[in-house]
Amino acid sequence: MNDHEQQPAWHGYLLAFMIGVVLVPLSLLLDPRDERLFVVMASSALLYFFFGAVAGGMVPHGTWKVGLCVAAPLLGFVATSVYLVTGKAEYFGRDLPVILVSSVAAVAGGWAGSLLGAPRDRARRT
Repeated sequence: MNDHEQQPAWHGYLLAFMIGVVLVPLSLLLDPRDERLFVVMASSALLYFFFGAVAGGMVPHGTWKVGLCVAAPLLGFVATSVYLVTGKAEYFGRDLPVILVSSVAAVAGGWAGSLLGAPRDRARRT
């Protein structure tokens, strides 16, 4: 496929979703469980923001929706399974805030990455 042929729009969103699937075990491996909640939220938010920005920069004409695709596995798979495994107090006190902050960071990263990739995309079209 040469540079002038465009990939379908769903291709980029699927790529962002796959990045999100890979991030789930990576974030669990890097989770400093014994640290304070703020440290856990900050490290997870940085991880999701960075990879959301990478996905946003890779997807032509990407928007904040790319970050939502990165966060979708976290929201869909992890949030429900963690709720079923842990108790309500631990889930709402520790896990849900980390999941929500990470999701917002992924959306913000997707938006920021799409802004960084936008000038390059405009140059390719001309």
